[in-house]
Amino acid sequence: MDLTEGIFWAASPPNQLGKFVAFDVQDFDRELPARTLPPDATLASGEFEKARQARESLAGGQRSFKHKDALTALSQADKAETLNPGFYQNAMLRGRALLALGRNQEAAKAFEAALAAQPAFFCRKATTCRLAQTSPAAK
Repeated sequence: MDLTEGIFWAASPPNQLGKFVAFDVQDFDRELPARTLPPDATLASGEFEKARQARESLAGGQRSFKHKDALTALSQADKAETLNPGFYQNAMLRGRALLALGRNQEAAKAFEAALAAQPAFFCRKATTCRLAQTSPAAK
């Protein structure tokens, strides 16, 4: 909001990445097209869509893992990694799926990659460390 100029901007979807529509502070019904700001470049570049697809793949993989379908979980983790490389949750899911499939050496490497990607929360880092240390390949 710029009260000196008498303008406020309202963000458009998705996730406030769309255009910022300018309005007159004195008359909220009065749009100011000349002052409207363009959408974020991530929309046009396709990065937002890739991130959305990666989130969907990761969520699908986590559901598959929960339902004891480690092979599908692994496939979804790999897809998420392709769409959003280096995200620790991709490697974490991959490690869990590989561990469930008995591919312990690969699981250990996936947990190491998850740790190297700096998990966002201490509890996730602790869980990853525990899995990495207790996997048969780590012994």
